[in-house]
Amino acid sequence: MTNHVLVVEDDFIIRRLLAEELAEAGMDVVESGTGDTAIDLLRHGTAVDVLITDVEMPGQIDGIGVGRFVRENFPNAAIIYVTGQPDRMKPVDRRGGRDIVLAKPYQIADVLSAIGHLLGGEKTMR
Repeated sequence: MTNHVLVVEDDFIIRRLLAEELAEAGMDVVESGTGDTAIDLLRHGTAVDVLITDVEMPGQIDGIGVGRFVRENFPNAAIIYVTGQPDRMKPVDRRGGRDIVLAKPYQIADVLSAIGHLLGGEKTMR
């Protein structure tokens, strides 16, 4: 079964590299540069098993807002929050689901490991 991953990251280079690596690992990847666009994609039918979102982004909706939307509308989805300040993530920001916080900078192996952990040990490595 293919995992549907939504990558929400305002840095184009980071977003593109992450999306390429996840696609090479066999995942179906959709990219978004803002939380606002991510919500729009999700409202219009984009499937999501895993959300990978930067916490701080431009626009009206940050990564926490995208995470809340996903948790409310896709309760079984796994969420990976990426931030340069993981100590500022409050438990209330992450309530009610399977999630992990990754500190920047991170390696693709960290992301793949987090996905595997959140999806119950499914194989995600190439």
